[in-house]
Amino acid sequence: MGNSIGIQISVDGQNEGRLVPRNKSAGAKSATRLSILDWYRILRAHHQWTMFQAIRYALWFTR
Repeated sequence: MGNSIGIQISVDGQNEGRLVPRNKSAGAKSATRLSILDWYRILRAHHQWTMFQAIRYALWFTR
């Protein structure tokens, strides 16, 4: 039996507090990695960093 946040509650207490996916597709999705250009645009637009800072940290994020 599970509640709305996806924690499985068992009566016997053996698997108590184990996280389970709400649906099968949620567990199957994989995170996509951002490219250097994506990180550069994010850092320049949202954080208003200089070009040098954005390039430096974009390279660092993609390593």
